[in-house]
Amino acid sequence: MRDADEAAWHAQRALDAFSRELADVGVHVNPQLPEVDTRWFADMFFDNIITDAIKHQRIARTGEAVAEVARWVSGTVDDLAARRGELARHRDSLVARREDVLTG
Repeated sequence: MRDADEAAWHAQRALDAFSRELADVGVHVNPQLPEVDTRWFADMFFDNIITDAIKHQRIARTGEAVAEVARWVSGTVDDLAARRGELARHRDSLVARREDVLTG
């Protein structure tokens, strides 16, 4: 659990940095990973099928939430790549137009 908590902390720091970079291009978001449930007392004290099932459900929900954030990051990167392509084409068009004006 401690390793998962540490990995989530590092991933959240990376998401925070990504958010700051996105803000530089006008995209204001604040993606948050779910907190890792590090409660272990109940699992140790009441080690039975019910607490195991509850723990499994929490882990599954956390995994789904992390996968959703990963899909969002992937989609955002794809959108930024498309936007970069559009801006590059627009820049090239403006450069060509400037050349026409200067040589025309």
